[in-house]
Amino acid sequence: MANLPPADLHARAEYVSGQHKPLYMMEGLDASYGVILFVSYHASAGTAGVLSHTYNPAAIAEVRIDGTIAGESGINALVAAACNVPIALVTGDQYVGPEATPFCPEVEVVQVKHALGRTSAHSLHPDVACARIRGAARRAVQRGASLTPPRFATPTTLEVDFRTEEMAEMVTVLGARHTSVRTATFTDDDPLHLYRIFVAALYLTRPLGTER
Repeated sequence: MANLPPADLHARAEYVSGQHKPLYMMEGLDASYGVILFVSYHASAGTAGVLSHTYNPAAIAEVRIDGTIAGESGINALVAAACNVPIALVTGDQYVGPEATPFCPEVEVVQVKHALGRTSAHSLHPDVACARIRGAARRAVQRGASLTPPRFATPTTLEVDFRTEEMAEMVTVLGARHTSVRTATFTDDDPLHLYRIFVAALYLTRPLGTER
């Protein structure tokens, strides 16, 4: 989580880096932002997308929000909903857009690679990929005021299929229901609180698996 070279950023940009942030990769977001751009996203665990995983691949096999499979775009949309900020752009392989759309229905998708498997891809030239992302980001910012932030049912149900029985059992201390041998189910009216519980579950189960 320190992969942004500061010297390569625009002089007016600010950035957040490092691990153990309270809101993980959504740290820093608040209601003052106009739009959210998800750049360089990957597909969820269980797909053939490039580097597919959901947060911690050593712990999580699948996540569902209100019955729909959610990758990191859908899970992170919980924070966007709480802050009332629309998600305007997502980029990645052919799996990323369809996975994000149920949670971010107005999102613009830029596909910059085609996954041939989890560790191989047919990619656009970097110059072409950057040009397409830059154009889409410009459009996303321009139409930001007309976009709707993510919306979730009240209450929202988040189901996590863990890799082991012990992981699912451990997170019951956070208020999860142990709904199957490896599944823990969280329900909450507040999307931000639900996200925080999910992050707590990640940290709680980390000793039982090695995060990549």
